[in-house]
Amino acid sequence: MIIGANKKENPLLTKNYSYGVLNEYMASRGMKIVNLENTFVLEDLERFIKERTSSNDKYRKFLDGLTIDYRDSDTIESVDSREFIISSSCDCDTTIASRDRKISDTIRRDRVIPGNIKIYNGVPVIAYRVWDGYYYKVVLDNFRTIMKTNPIVSNIKYFRDIKEVSGHNIILGVNGSIYDRDRKDKLFEMDKLANNLDNNYVKFQYEDNDDYLYIIASRELKRIK
Repeated sequence: MIIGANKKENPLLTKNYSYGVLNEYMASRGMKIVNLENTFVLEDLERFIKERTSSNDKYRKFLDGLTIDYRDSDTIESVDSREFIISSSCDCDTTIASRDRKISDTIRRDRVIPGNIKIYNGVPVIAYRVWDGYYYKVVLDNFRTIMKTNPIVSNIKYFRDIKEVSGHNIILGVNGSIYDRDRKDKLFEMDKLANNLDNNYVKFQYEDNDDYLYIIASRELKRIK
């Protein structure tokens, strides 16, 4: 539950946060309720965003070090929060799929598709929310690679069959502070996924005194030359 997220009704809010970043914050802190009318919570939220942004920078550099090419037009990144976009560099041609309407304020509009990538009966699709629920439309035929970072823990397992069912390559990763409350659950689900994949995938893990990351990627991914 999120309290006080409306900037017009909460005088303490100086900006609007995406629900994606609020959900990630709650998961990292092990919170069921976040009250944005609390000054301490707002300060901690800003601290979390700075920590995760720093961790994302390391994650991005790690992908570059692995020579994994995620910046081309063949890749689509599923994004929950505009604050945390791996392919945010202005020289990227990666398409962004997101329900965050404000994402086009910082990303070129021609790179944005409204809606989230969902796994529906083993098939990745763009999901649009309409008045009677979700309307699923498969629009991923033009993409070779699906990238997702820090999905909801319970959704990690759905990436298992993407390659076999749809033929898409994947770049699936989790990262954050080593002190995040959801770290163990994320790593457990990633390990479980990795143990059920065949030799078409590789995994990479890294941890230092501040951050951790875990990446599962298809072997067939195009490499940076």
